[in-house]
Amino acid sequence: MPPPLGVTAELNRMPLAKQTLRLIAIGVACWVLIAGFRTDTMRIRSPRLGRPFVGPGMETFEAVLDARGLVPAKGWDWVLVRDGIDPVLLTATSGTGSIFRRTFQLTMPPVLPNGGYALEANRKGMTVRSNAAVFFVNEWPEKWTVVHANDLPRLGVEDNDARFQFFVEAVRAVNPQALLITGDVLYLGGEERYRRLIEGLASLPFPVIVAPGNHEREDWSSFIRHFPDIVHSVDLGPFRVLSLDSGSERDQFTVTQLAWLEAKLATADDRPLLIQVHHPMYGFDSELRRRDRFLDLIQDKPVAAVLSGHTHFDDFHGPDGERFEGGELPGQPWFITTTTAGIKVWPSPLDDSRVAGYRVLSFEEDRLVGAGPRKTPTAVPTCDPLDFPVALLPQ
Repeated sequence: MPPPLGVTAELNRMPLAKQTLRLIAIGVACWVLIAGFRTDTMRIRSPRLGRPFVGPGMETFEAVLDARGLVPAKGWDWVLVRDGIDPVLLTATSGTGSIFRRTFQLTMPPVLPNGGYALEANRKGMTVRSNAAVFFVNEWPEKWTVVHANDLPRLGVEDNDARFQFFVEAVRAVNPQALLITGDVLYLGGEERYRRLIEGLASLPFPVIVAPGNHEREDWSSFIRHFPDIVHSVDLGPFRVLSLDSGSERDQFTVTQLAWLEAKLATADDRPLLIQVHHPMYGFDSELRRRDRFLDLIQDKPVAAVLSGHTHFDDFHGPDGERFEGGELPGQPWFITTTTAGIKVWPSPLDDSRVAGYRVLSFEEDRLVGAGPRKTPTAVPTCDPLDFPVALLPQ
């Protein structure tokens, strides 16, 4: 698109460098206007699968809408959508931020059926949708559970699609208040594999909270397209879940995210915390640059547990880093490593059932009281998820 005649005359009177900058600015403006209203350039950045909103009636939360172009601040209708009920219109403020990203304040209605909802933003015939984004929980139970998993089956390799489906159904049968996945959700990447992963996780009737691992780097662009907020916070009943990224810069924390963690800890107001980070702080393969800084930050903070994976076996350490091997539970925080969920389906030594590798955490109100059976590794740790024994599940 050539610049208007008046602009051309003005450009002729400018030095070449200024002409170039002006033409670039005009081109960007035209691109923004053309691309900004295309539905395929827009997305609801949050809440979404991996970083959902979980809360009761009348609670206010942030929704972020971004695009590779113009995001209008006004004129949006925000709606909760679920099969079997009429769409629910939310009270919303106008968006603040930049032309490429707008943040809206949305308020939940006073009463809704408990469970998950898709979130839609509608404007002049255009719809942007985020599935498994909002979970209405009007009253949090006194006793509740969370499933912790990581290192999922390698979709697209051998029979791993069937193993992944078994994992999804096994977690569904536990019916926890949330599923926390601490990295390595996909080993090989690829948009088709991500489609199958997200389809399976979005089918679960409870929130799924995701932190990245190291294998996500094999197709990092696809991961951040589907899970754009790498470091994030989700309130889960009386707890707050903080998700970090230990797979960056060749398996280490970054200074930026540790500054983010420090700010979050400073505003926790004694609210109990779960932190999920792919690499363990103690035990095998735990040496991380800036680990000591992380441990200093969480000292004397209300952290109940740090949840990790990566090593493909179960482990459990107390706050001093000493491995727990039975007896009275140590003080918190607990440093919990959960085995890979990508192993073959193994018979349980406790009964005739067949189990996938994950861990069930148990809570009573605002206290973490159990982390499932704890078991010292009995074999050399391996990165082959097909050969290492499965975790024992609580009965």
